Amino acid sequence: MATLRWSWTAIIGILIFAAAFGPVHSLEDIGPIRKLPLPSQDPFYASPLHLHTVRPGTVLRTRKIRASYFGFVPHGVVSWQILYRSNDVKGAPIAAVTTIFQPSQPKRDRFVSYQTAYNSACANCVPSFTWRQGSGGPSLDHLESTIEFLRIQGYLLQGYVVSSPDHEGPDSAFGVGRVGGKVVLDSMRAVTDFGKTQGLFTSTPAIVGVGYSGGGIPTSWASALQRNYAPELPIKGWVFGGAPVDWTETIHTMHNSSVSGLVLQGISGLLSSTAYNVQLEPLWGKIETPAGSEMLRFIRSHCLETNVLKYRYNSILTDKFQSMGASLLHSPTMQRILTDNLLGLRKDETPMAPVLLYHGKWDQMVPLGQVSSLAKLWCSRKADVTFTTYYGEHMTCSMLGIPKTYRFVNKAFAGTVRPTCSKEEDTSNALDSVGLSAKMKPLLTDLAKYLDPARRWDRGHLRR
Repeated sequence: MATLRWSWTAIIGILIFAAAFGPVHSLEDIGPIRKLPLPSQDPFYASPLHLHTVRPGTVLRTRKIRASYFGFVPHGVVSWQILYRSNDVKGAPIAAVTTIFQPSQPKRDRFVSYQTAYNSACANCVPSFTWRQGSGGPSLDHLESTIEFLRIQGYLLQGYVVSSPDHEGPDSAFGVGRVGGKVVLDSMRAVTDFGKTQGLFTSTPAIVGVGYSGGGIPTSWASALQRNYAPELPIKGWVFGGAPVDWTETIHTMHNSSVSGLVLQGISGLLSSTAYNVQLEPLWGKIETPAGSEMLRFIRSHCLETNVLKYRYNSILTDKFQSMGASLLHSPTMQRILTDNLLGLRKDETPMAPVLLYHGKWDQMVPLGQVSSLAKLWCSRKADVTFTTYYGEHMTCSMLGIPKTYRFVNKAFAGTVRPTCSKEEDTSNALDSVGLSAKMKPLLTDLAKYLDPARRWDRGHLRR
């Protein structure tokens, strides 16, 4: 859920890799490079007046873009953005954006929906902005989306079209799975229709959804909501890990830690108009302190990295930000909201497609027990779940799980995932390319350089 402290030397390595292995297309038809307006000032993101008259997944606007690393170094894939209709927690219409990346030799019958861990309470920090050329030069707040794109590059190298939605919705409902899950599923509908119209797909495409940590939240919820919300989608598999199942336990684990800013962003997410503002605002308005008001103002105007650095070792469970202190989580209002966000609570919210669920054995942000319990619960409901634990913490697992993620996606598209439930421990200490094409080896070699930094990050975070 939080970024590594990457050195600029490492980032240069990413750019060199992108230049060497990124597919190249002509960009002459997109227009001149210019500084972009922020999403909050860009008319493309604005909800049209007729939003309530169209079905979820309807394409509202499209544009071709220059995608780039750090907002200024082009990587050359053909890219589009789509504004489409989705729904909020209550079922009211909202407009959301996804970015589509087309490799040079695309497979035209499938695509990967990749949910990034942008983890933001600010609408100007969405990947659809930070990935565009002209969004700005190197900055702390560009690091997360740039590292995520290196993972996306692995799918592009294998010929997969990739869609990556701004899954928190228009007002950055960070951590709210019932928003993120719908936004993901509706992005799949929109990309399917757009791709068939544009000739990107030759038939109705098969889909696999992928995400880890902050990207695992909407991915896991999309897998759960599909049965009732979008059963018609030909989803072949889901891959997610490092994501909370039980927010109450996760808050108790993460508060007053080096990444406690994420908990505060979660409160902002719950207070979003697309989430639980109607239920929570009457209570919050009574208990909010001046520090709490300033906290919300700050995190809603800054991105992940800045917020985490500013609010290290702060706790939502004291009276600094709200007068109820630790009893906030036990209030009837919060109990109802947290229960509504308990993944696996409802039997009819069980994945239809095979799932690869993976987690660090010593994850210090999301306790392993709650994830293990979810795997057992879904298996008891006849879901197909491959549950893998890695010998590592949160960030280490995010790296070690990469090769298996790629392999599972390939098997899901091929229809060769075994229809069974299984649990395994992966003791591997490296990123191997077994079972992957030769063109993937340079990418995995490059990613392997960040395994030790991931371990160092894990050793230094969440220790009180």
